[in-house]
Amino acid sequence: MGNASDMLKSLFHRRASTVALLTGALLLAACDSVEERIAGHMERAEQLSVDGEPEKAIVELRNVLQLKADHVEARLKIARLLEDGGNFQAAVGHYLVAVENDVTNVDARVRLAQYMLVTNQLDRALELSDQAYELRPRDPDVLAVRASTAFQMDEKDFAIELASRAVEIEPTHAAANVVLITHQVEAGDLDTALAMADTILEVHGEDLSLHLMKLRLLELMQRPEAALEQLELIVRDFPKIATARSALATQYIERGQLDEAEAQLREILALRPGDVDSQLEVIRFLLANRGFDAAETEVMSAIDAAEDPWPFQETLSALYEQNDRDDDAIAVMQAIVDAGEGNVIGAKVRLAQFAIRREERDRAETLVDDVLTTDPENVDALAIRGALQLERNEYDAAIETLRVGLSAEPEDVRLLLLSGRAHMLNGNDALGSDQLATATRVSNYRPDVALEYTRYLLQRGRLDGAEAVLSEAARRAPNDRELLTALADLRLRQEDWVGAEAVAAQLRELDDGAVLAERVIAASMSGQEKFAESAQILQGLANDGTVGMDGTMTAMVQNLVAAQRTEEASALVDDVLRDDPENYRARLLAASLAQSREGTAKAIEMFEAILEDFPQNPEIYFVMYRVRLSQNDREGALQLVRDGVVETDGNVRLRLLLAGLEEAAGNFDAAIEQYELVFEATPESLIAANNLASSLAEHRADDPEQLARAIRIAKRLRGTNVPEMQDTLGWTLFLGGEREEAVAVLQQAAAGLPNNPLVQYHLGAALAANDQPYRARLALERALALASAGAPFPFVSEAEEILATLPEAEAPSSEPPLSGADNQ
Repeated sequence: MGNASDMLKSLFHRRASTVALLTGALLLAACDSVEERIAGHMERAEQLSVDGEPEKAIVELRNVLQLKADHVEARLKIARLLEDGGNFQAAVGHYLVAVENDVTNVDARVRLAQYMLVTNQLDRALELSDQAYELRPRDPDVLAVRASTAFQMDEKDFAIELASRAVEIEPTHAAANVVLITHQVEAGDLDTALAMADTILEVHGEDLSLHLMKLRLLELMQRPEAALEQLELIVRDFPKIATARSALATQYIERGQLDEAEAQLREILALRPGDVDSQLEVIRFLLANRGFDAAETEVMSAIDAAEDPWPFQETLSALYEQNDRDDDAIAVMQAIVDAGEGNVIGAKVRLAQFAIRREERDRAETLVDDVLTTDPENVDALAIRGALQLERNEYDAAIETLRVGLSAEPEDVRLLLLSGRAHMLNGNDALGSDQLATATRVSNYRPDVALEYTRYLLQRGRLDGAEAVLSEAARRAPNDRELLTALADLRLRQEDWVGAEAVAAQLRELDDGAVLAERVIAASMSGQEKFAESAQILQGLANDGTVGMDGTMTAMVQNLVAAQRTEEASALVDDVLRDDPENYRARLLAASLAQSREGTAKAIEMFEAILEDFPQNPEIYFVMYRVRLSQNDREGALQLVRDGVVETDGNVRLRLLLAGLEEAAGNFDAAIEQYELVFEATPESLIAANNLASSLAEHRADDPEQLARAIRIAKRLRGTNVPEMQDTLGWTLFLGGEREEAVAVLQQAAAGLPNNPLVQYHLGAALAANDQPYRARLALERALALASAGAPFPFVSEAEEILATLPEAEAPSSEPPLSGADNQ
């Protein structure tokens, strides 16, 4: 047994030893195999790179990483290949992993730092370049990237020192020389900078960034011919850079070299086959430079060739629309709908837009309903539905429609604007203001959006807020004439003469903004009562032939009269009439001057002749209205305004005047009829809303439906700083039973209009109903005192009745004094 046992042990031991030997041999073989496989992949990757097949090379390198995830060399090669292909984001990922796997790898840190500089991540660039500098302080690549970082962080002296050290080691180092060249540019020595750039390009002619730097230098030196040659060289040596070709095409267009420009645009299209934007750029070029027929042919070819023809079908429709061929534009979209193929939803949206333009509201509704049945969150269709609901004064429905759209696209500017209007018209000023502000912000202060928000703020008397919005919008779009004009007008209104003249300086920089700038300066001088200076500026415009344009002549005459130079004013008008006897503006000014020089009778004769010749001009009715009032002819004045409304096809300003006159004459139904028409024509006007709500509240408060409507309309006045509108809002709130808010709003109105008996009466009535007898007495007594002093006030008996019901009371110590009443 002993021998048998020993034999078994010996056999087992020999077998165990054999297994161990075999296992070790296999492991060694496996190691050899992995290293060999890695070497093979690396070798093939290198050859593929040389052969110009980077994608296949990357596949080989990824195989290396499958075998050894921390293979730094493979990662660096992948990163370089990705960079060469323009995929910088993916390259950065590989550089980051390389840095983590090899704390001593300088190359990866340098490349990462360069990327951080390009993306303006200066703190990260500084960290990486410092690490590289500690590892290899005499490496010119390290010195250059550290110098570039220092330069961007405004450490200019240190940057120049580092770049100079790099150049000492490698005189033609590209990145180091870029720092030194940039320093020369900032110092204003463009000639030296250009010479340095040329020297470096002799060695690094393959470096696109250096070529672009030279191009920029030539542009700064205002050498257009040399800049064009440089751009042509870039396109020749870097033929796949589409942005360079696009810039070259722009240069050719400006020089009238249309064939060359078209060739570049078509080369871009060849570089980007199937790219919609590139194809559209060709179409835009053809439309602008070859005409409609060439553009139409190109679009049709694009439709035939495109995998998705919709962008070009939409373009063709827009092309027809711009050329007043709406039937053809509609036919393009209708063909898509009829075929039931392609972007049927988009075509139906376009057809709905055409239907609205043609005032076919029912058809638009049907099309939008079809779209939303298929695609309930289609924002284009929701925007149309919301706009249609706003037209019908269906504010709650519009708000709900737009809410659905904003849930899908919370930063859609159209939806935000429509939602802002809907909330505002529905009486929720806070939400309306918030939506308009958001629209302005997300549109990056786009001029049309900023102007709409500004109009909203101005209607509510928020001048400072409007000025802030316009200033920011003008900062972002410094060449937008409408923005600058609005900002100048607002600053003149605020009597900010310095600010207005600063805007005038901006206007003067525009191609044809000099006249506008001079008018702003003239208005500023006039506002400061420097009438002679203002007249002199306007005289300069007159000498340039612009005297009859946009009120310049009126402003000149006003300034000359204010400067007591009436004869000069008359001579100016006479000169215009000599050349143009039927000039409306000159005739009106001549009549006004005659009134002061020859008396009212002569002026009336001239005004009546103007009215006979220009019966559709609203302005002459206002002039004649004032003339008839001056003659105490109130009936004649009223009839004149009535005639004016008819002759001018319902001019809104004349309607407002007529409504006020009818109300003053006790014709309340006629007044409300006019206010209704004004409100219908201008539903977003706070003046229209105020006047209608006020009239309904004063004269139809005994009708529950009419009172409810007055309250609903007046609620859109929330947030206004205009005392008259605060009074309307407060009084309607009081009539509707919202007494606490009513008192707060009416106190603001009374503070703004302390000498208006009606406002004081409204406040007194609200305070009396709110159990504040002392303050109510003060307000009502003030209303009656103002009426006794001659202020018009039709509610004397009502005020006296309320006073009679109030107990005598002392001023309450626990309550603040009444704003605007008991301090009078």
